[in-house]
Amino acid sequence: MGATITSGSNPTNKWMMVHQGRRGSTVFFYIDAKLIGTFNSSTDLTNANAVLKIGTGQSAGNQNASQLALFRISASAPSEEQIEKMYNDEKFLFQENAQATLYGISDAVTALAFDDDTNLLHVGTSSGRSVFQGLKRVENTTDAVGSAISASNGMVADE
Repeated sequence: MGATITSGSNPTNKWMMVHQGRRGSTVFFYIDAKLIGTFNSSTDLTNANAVLKIGTGQSAGNQNASQLALFRISASAPSEEQIEKMYNDEKFLFQENAQATLYGISDAVTALAFDDDTNLLHVGTSSGRSVFQGLKRVENTTDAVGSAISASNGMVADE
């Protein structure tokens, strides 16, 4: 789009959420859910022959050592509140020893229950029950879960 926005020196070896979007003719950039800049662009985005490059410069020799995770692309732009929620929900996934996966070796889910009172999701597998608060696993059991889980008001029953 022909514009560069800089926010000073960005730290290395640190997770950052970078978000670029466009609403109408306004292009915006966020780093860690903070707006760092905008510019206006009337560029037509309907070029069927355009090439999208992610994590690299425009020329073949212009590579960068960045790593990307959770890349998204959409026809619409999230609101400022949605960008902040994504940042707050996902930032812990990149902390050392983050627990964000099902407990054990099985990924075959046998039962699910959401407790509206505690806002916890209980996920059963043959390895046990994983308990999630948002994307973070906050607890687990090691007893296999059969075909049912019920959770309400902090009480959990599984089969």
